[in-house]
Amino acid sequence: MKYFFLSEGWSIGRVWELGGLWNELAWRRKPEIERLNLCILEQGEKLWLYRVEEAVLMVEVKPNSSSSDSPIGQVVLKRLITAEQAIDLLWHRRTWPIAHVETRDLASSPDRRHPTPDTPQGVSAKFTSGKLLTARRRSVSDRL
Repeated sequence: MKYFFLSEGWSIGRVWELGGLWNELAWRRKPEIERLNLCILEQGEKLWLYRVEEAVLMVEVKPNSSSSDSPIGQVVLKRLITAEQAIDLLWHRRTWPIAHVETRDLASSPDRRHPTPDTPQGVSAKFTSGKLLTARRRSVSDRL
């Protein structure tokens, strides 16, 4: 699986695979693109995490009609990220699951990837083979 972040108010347009534009007749289906329940806050803007299948090479994104005040008409995302890169971005920025669980910024932690036991409660996400398995609230017992 591959991942990308997309700003709230933007939508997915055309999708490319190895042979060119995604052909629904040849594949007999639409590409698998799923918005996950996690987002990061970047300069006051929510960026939602999306998961796409391995066959997808590039994704065109464009602002929704409601955000037409943007001078940008469309953007093609040519470099999708891996699960490890997505986890790294989620660890280093403020993260919100859709359930609005309390989160924290790990920038104050000595080792940004591995929080210390005295860090406040937050969210942990587990990826295995590029697939999000769980995103759950850490409890006090998890920190001991």
